[in-house]
Amino acid sequence: MAAYQDQGIVLRARPYRENDSLVTLFLINQGKVAAVAKGVRKPRSPLLAGLYPLSYTEFSLYRGRSSLESVVGAEVIHGFGRIREDLDRIGWAALMADVVDECFSDHDSSPEAFYALVAGLETLNEGRHPPSVAMATVWHLLRAAGFAGQFASCAGCQGELKAGMVIRAGHFEPLCADCALMRGGSSTRFSAGAVKTANRWLELPPAKFGGVETRGRLVGEMVRLLTLNLTAHLNRPPRSLQFLGQLMETEVEEPR
Repeated sequence: MAAYQDQGIVLRARPYRENDSLVTLFLINQGKVAAVAKGVRKPRSPLLAGLYPLSYTEFSLYRGRSSLESVVGAEVIHGFGRIREDLDRIGWAALMADVVDECFSDHDSSPEAFYALVAGLETLNEGRHPPSVAMATVWHLLRAAGFAGQFASCAGCQGELKAGMVIRAGHFEPLCADCALMRGGSSTRFSAGAVKTANRWLELPPAKFGGVETRGRLVGEMVRLLTLNLTAHLNRPPRSLQFLGQLMETEVEEPR
């Protein structure tokens, strides 16, 4: 049993008992932890401000015999308030949090993923193009988890993917059209622009998230690529990704 301090991001929070909350935190040193915040839903709780979802907070925690840790202190470092002002930014930020929650096990520390998530939230909060920021961040999170793959060459013949690539359902590996035809099965084609964008996002340092923007039809193409990756590794896409797909369809239909 021990008390400790760590900085982290609040990935999710849900009500628990009368005035408590169950929270999932992603900490620099301890990785992902589940904790209970007692009395946090009381109006004057000193923990309230530091436990809003997506907040970057300095936590004081207590680890006892329970599988749940206890939050005994929470001082906000950055609340990312502008994200909460816009539904689009909220949706893309939720995707980043979902990917961390789904791809990392409890107490699986990853400073690389932590600082990528913080950089993504900071850039999103600054007002940069939400899909470009969030998807660049997510590819870095996936790489830290070992799920990103590579897009430099065909996984079959090792040839350069100058004309685009093909991803087979359930097998997240880039193939040229000829290798995909030989292997058979259902597949999805991606343009040379999608290959170039994925490679550039993976090359970006976190401080440059949002520096490579993608707009128009390429946004939908990159969302499909991300969906195939997450489905192959998690067996289903996160709910936030499904919500974003619906949101983008709505945005396309509005001008009609």
